[in-house]
Amino acid sequence: MTRNRANELEGEALAVLEGLVVHRGQWCGQEGLRSALPAFAFGSRRAAETYATRPNDRRLASGTGPVPRIFSARLAVTRIYCRTPIADCDPFLDLDGIAEDFGLKVVRALVRDHAEAIEATTGFADLQAGTGLDLAGMLAAWPERIQALPPVEAHLALRTPEFVAALKAQGYDAAAFGGSGETALEMEWHLLDPALARDAETGAPIPLAADPEECGPVP
Repeated sequence: MTRNRANELEGEALAVLEGLVVHRGQWCGQEGLRSALPAFAFGSRRAAETYATRPNDRRLASGTGPVPRIFSARLAVTRIYCRTPIADCDPFLDLDGIAEDFGLKVVRALVRDHAEAIEATTGFADLQAGTGLDLAGMLAAWPERIQALPPVEAHLALRTPEFVAALKAQGYDAAAFGGSGETALEMEWHLLDPALARDAETGAPIPLAADPEECGPVP
């Protein structure tokens, strides 16, 4: 992808996000934003309501039951990572694009963290049938071409510290991808700096929970 095209896609994403009210659903009742992951995902009101009442990992709410909370926000971002048109709602990241933008070190980290998901794709099955190699064999045989492996789901990529660090190092404060699950065929907006979430009505920064990585006791 040329730099001009990358700039166009980023500009498109920023234009869509400008003035847009997005929503985040949390199930454990804190007054502020919390996330067990490096990014804070925002999307449609419908999806936020679902996640606030039915957490992805139901074991998290075991014995307590969810205490839903919806945050409605405008995101005051200035740089947003987006490699496909917003209208496509693409939930995948091509590894060749990641290699182009951030280098093979980040690609290797993504493959390390999401090997099982990669191995479950039909693209990997085709590669395996054609080469007779398992994933370890491919990594050994193609040390400089591992970006030829199938894409990874974007929301999974944001769980890899090296990828998040690379985004921040290049000045991005958010990323835009198509969602999955409750947000399939919708855009998700992943905030890397929660200080940029502004209350949709007052414009004031939405505070962080006292311990944003842990749910703690549910009131």
